[in-house]
Amino acid sequence: DGSCRYMRDSARLVLDDTGQPLEIVGYWIDITEQAIAQEALRTSEANFRSLIERSSMAILVQREGAVIYANPAAAAMFGYAECGELVGCDVLELSHPDDRDRIRQRMQHTDANGATPPGERRMLRGVGGVFYGEGEAFRLDFDGKAANVVFLRDVTERRDMFERMALADRMLTLGALAAGVAHEINNPLAYATTNL
Repeated sequence: DGSCRYMRDSARLVLDDTGQPLEIVGYWIDITEQAIAQEALRTSEANFRSLIERSSMAILVQREGAVIYANPAAAAMFGYAECGELVGCDVLELSHPDDRDRIRQRMQHTDANGATPPGERRMLRGVGGVFYGEGEAFRLDFDGKAANVVFLRDVTERRDMFERMALADRMLTLGALAAGVAHEINNPLAYATTNL
């Protein structure tokens, strides 16, 4: 039908009694389905690797408290030049000291229940400084062993914006209160001025 097939061939040389080549004996095995499946697996793996490597969200894989994989977004978020600098780091050492107990509890929750809902905590940058990270985790097999995958996004800017909005709201409330007080003081003064 004109279609292509993948074949694996195996052959050996048969010699006569004097040691001279007599014939080649071999066989072919049709491995088309296996070759197609392997190519599909390679393509799928490349697609998922590209997706993870190009994600703007930090993705960390940790086992027994140590980072075993970090994508480029994680390296940038924590202030490292290369992903490999995060590999081997203790997850708790990347966390603010005041939040380490809470993170330890979240890690234990993921180990026991298979997932942890989103939560916010303070993280430390490798170059110094603190940022707020919102992360969630789930458990899966990574390189044949159980590990926790953590998706983390930097919410420092969002948090700062909410704090500025809260301050503006308080100032608005204070302004309305001052206007109300001024109005209440002005009414008796106006009455007194009118009588005078």
